[in-house]
Amino acid sequence: DYELVIKIDDAITYDSDEINLSAYVKDNKNLTLDIYVKFIESLSVTS
Repeated sequence: DYELVIKIDDAITYDSDEINLSAYVKDNKNLTLDIYVKFIESLSVTS
């Protein structure tokens, strides 16, 4: 079995609708995966 490690980009802004993720298989950095996520619906938080 492979252990997949997913990292979220540190430069995330709350007003952005995009998130960049990178993933790699533990103990094998040659198997990498770039993930691009774009939110379809915006999330609003009211206080």
